[in-house]
Amino acid sequence: MYFDAVKTIDLCAKLKLTVNQFTFCYLVYTRQYTLFYKYHHECGGFSEKEVKDLVRRGILLDANKRNEAYADNYIIQDMFTDNFEDAIDSNLGTDIWELYPQKVDLENLSFNGKNISPEECDLLIKRKLLTGRIDSSEQVIDALNEQIDSGQITMALKKWIESEQWKTETNSSSGYGHEHI
Repeated sequence: MYFDAVKTIDLCAKLKLTVNQFTFCYLVYTRQYTLFYKYHHECGGFSEKEVKDLVRRGILLDANKRNEAYADNYIIQDMFTDNFEDAIDSNLGTDIWELYPQKVDLENLSFNGKNISPEECDLLIKRKLLTGRIDSSEQVIDALNEQIDSGQITMALKKWIESEQWKTETNSSSGYGHEHI
């Protein structure tokens, strides 16, 4: 994973989170509910006191009905996410933004390829890293370089990230991306 251990511990210290509370927030934020329930059932889980503390301090919003406690009904608040995203050790967003073409030219259309700021690019990529949507930085950079070299960039940067174009296999001979079946 892309966590910087020092920054992660600093985050826990800053927000006064226990390891359990950090684990709870991380698993809910990244929507890893299978792991959440596995941890809950096989590792002792999360105490009601720990969860209520997160709600009381504004780190977590509890949207569960009375007497219910489902992981997907908890919403992690900005107090955690803003600080957590800073704990990710990756320059991938910056690298992508710098590589991406400033201008995208299609047959009858030309538009700004860099339609987001470097900071927004970094944030979008960090969220993809956090949720496991990126296997490796090299995979993303290699795919982007290949698509640039073969003229296959057909969308602005934000859409390229949101649609996870690094997962699309390319066929250089045809000039079109295709998904492996």
